[in-house]
Amino acid sequence: MEMMGFLILAVTIIGIILFMRTYLASSYGKSFETLTERQEIEGFRAGVNSILQTTEEKSEKTILELLGIASYQGTSDLDFGPIIGEVNVLDELEWRMNNIYGKGKWYVNIPYPDIIPRYQVVIIIDTSGSLCDDVQDMKEKLPSIIDELRADGYNVAATIFMLPGGQECCSKYGVSNLKCENLFETKKYLHCIDMVKKECDFGPNNNEDWGNGLACVIEKGPYEGWYNFTAKIGIVLSDELPMGSELKGGPENQNSLQNGIDASEGFMKVFPFKALTCGNACIKNGGVDYNIFTQICCDYDQELSDYMQQIANATSGQIYQLSSSNQVSEKIKDIFNVHKFDIKPYLEAGTQPPINKNINSVVIPVPVSFIGEYTNIYINTWS
Repeated sequence: MEMMGFLILAVTIIGIILFMRTYLASSYGKSFETLTERQEIEGFRAGVNSILQTTEEKSEKTILELLGIASYQGTSDLDFGPIIGEVNVLDELEWRMNNIYGKGKWYVNIPYPDIIPRYQVVIIIDTSGSLCDDVQDMKEKLPSIIDELRADGYNVAATIFMLPGGQECCSKYGVSNLKCENLFETKKYLHCIDMVKKECDFGPNNNEDWGNGLACVIEKGPYEGWYNFTAKIGIVLSDELPMGSELKGGPENQNSLQNGIDASEGFMKVFPFKALTCGNACIKNGGVDYNIFTQICCDYDQELSDYMQQIANATSGQIYQLSSSNQVSEKIKDIFNVHKFDIKPYLEAGTQPPINKNINSVVIPVPVSFIGEYTNIYINTWS
């Protein structure tokens, strides 16, 4: 019934437009030209309003309501839960506009409402024993840093991803092993997820595989899912080559790094945190604490810097060379204080208006019920 109703609407609108363009102009001449143009604009406005008031079948909401939700959430993919499912409002708008005005002959722009821009942070953590002290620093300080950033006006949410196979830690670090349940208390804007081996197309293979781990995190998305119009920040914390320094310069490390670059380039800025190498790692084995000298990390210290610099360069990020474990949280805050992030300020659909064409334009208010405000939808068509 919805499709039939829309078909009738489309035929009616097209008929009105053709009538205004031909019959009035040809029958009454130039004296009616101004009136005809005005009537055509009013017909255009009425047609657009009719489209916006059509109901999307699954959600039973109008296109106008859905656009208000989408502009607030920063994404055209709206999830209404397991019963209704997902609705892409721009897809719904597109087929309606194409049927009436023709593909490639319209453009829609909806500015993001005047609310604080979002920052989405994903943190991929090497869970080998040598990272226990660095992770302990994050456990103690990261929640308060997220709170401080939000208090400073940053609408930030962070998801920590622990690579699979987290090792046990020494008693002096205050955590039994590198798994979420022992480290981070879930908060509204801070979550922790234990990763599983091979859970993505390029899933992590071990507890040091941060290249594939990053690619997997980008595929899966953070706890709240990816939003379209946010600053996306990726942080990798490790003291090993992308899949493990014991693999040395083999193809496994190169492939893992490249998968991370391919997934993040053009999508997010990546900030590798190179943990202190050539030190002692306290490992817990069968209930006994002991120290090992991370000689292999020391041998491949420069290679690790080179790998991390490559992904930082490819994504316009920055490598942070940590000299102590208590710098981790400090450097996370530094990312926000030093770096600028471009956030796309609008939803858009259709084709950018061409030059040297007569453009019909209309501006219609869009209610954003979540914040009790309005944004606008700017619609252009041409023949």
